[in-house]
Formats: sequence, structure tokens, C-alpha cells
Amino acid sequence: FVEPEELVQKNNELVEEEAKYRMELARILRDATARLLPEAPGIEAARAAMAVLDGLYARARHAAAEGHVMARDLGEGFVLRRARHPLLGRRAVPIDVELPEGTRTLIITGPNTGGKTVTLKTIGLLAMMNQFGLALPAAPETGFAVFGEVYADIGDEQSIDQSLSTFSGHMRVIGDIAAKADGRSLVLLDELGSGTDPEEGCAVAMSLLDWFIGSGCLTVLTTHHGILKNYGYS
Repeated sequence: FVEPEELVQKNNELVEEEAKYRMELARILRDATARLLPEAPGIEAARAAMAVLDGLYARARHAAAEGHVMARDLGEGFVLRRARHPLLGRRAVPIDVELPEGTRTLIITGPNTGGKTVTLKTIGLLAMMNQFGLALPAAPETGFAVFGEVYADIGDEQSIDQSLSTFSGHMRVIGDIAAKADGRSLVLLDELGSGTDPEEGCAVAMSLLDWFIGSGCLTVLTTHHGILKNYGYS
């Protein structure tokens, strides 16, 4: 194929015009940028303010659309009434959980697939949503204190790469939590003491509970162990 001479000339003209267009566009952008540069601090402040306002508006629209409520402010602990995990939506079974003032530890027990872990996750997620200024999927009686930190050990931290068994994986995470938790912390522990011999696991779990009670933090845990249930009663 041989390109006709007439098309070669037209193509060259088109390339030249496109180059002139890009040069003119760059000149306009440079000129506009130079004019706006003195207003850069005001533009940045306006952008930050609009981001905040847009976030507030989005939270308000979401709350209105889903029928969520703002939690009451509590001096200590939390109260959940007809609370639902947000990711489960209308399929979630509403739960009532309360850790009243003066109570530092709550032990949750029950059968498999009974909702223990979902309850634990609901408590933690709603606590964080409340501190982010989000309305909650719960009844108006729901309230939360403001926590300095929310720590959680939920799931399996087993690692072949780091030679961690299920139990040692949990212990590594919980040990880090124990070193940091204080009187303003909320600590959530799923199946505390599991993954090893039940008697040894319960002994470790009771020692950890004593530690967390001594540190003054709020602790919510789930368990299957009868020994740990009896420890809660005693």
C-alpha cells in the first residue's frame, strides 16, 4: 500500500494542528493556574470544609434511609437495644446487650451458631460507628460511652509461615492487647482459651480475665468452656 501524496500532506497538517492545540491548552492551563495560585490556601480550606460537610450529609442520608438512630451518651459501659449488625441488614436477628455502670466484664455463652460471635462483632462495630458520628441500626434506648481504644481478637490467627498454631496465634494477639488496654478500653475476645487442652485453656483464660479486670477495661468475651462460665458466677 502506497499512501497518496494528497493524504500525506493532509495528515501532516492534522498533526501540526493537534500540536498547536496541545500548546494552546497548556498555555491556558498555565495562565489559569497562575491566576488561582494566590487563592490556593482558600481553595484548600474550602475543599476540606466541603469534604466534612459531604461526610455529614452522607451520614444523615444513610441514617434517614435505613431508619437508624443516634446513640445516647453514657458515662460508662454500653446498652444495646434491638441492635442489628449493619452488614446483615434486615436479615439480622435484633439483640439486646448491656454492660451497665460498675460492671467490667461480660461472658457470653451458648450453642454453636447461636450468635455469640455476631453479637461480639455487633458490639465492636456499633461502638466504632458511634465514635465516627454514625447513626446505629438499633432502638433509641441504645447508648455508648466513648472508648479510648477498641481491641478485638476474633477469628483464627494461625500462621504456617510464622510457626503459629491456633492457640499461640490467639495468645500473641491477646498478649499485645493486654499490654495496651487500660480503663478507657473496650476489649472483645472470641472463644477465649480455645485451641488447646480445655483445662489449660481455661486456666489461661481466667488469668487473662483477672488481668483485664485489674486494668479496669471493659471486657466482653464468648466461651464454650463450663469452667469459665462457673468462674463468671463466682
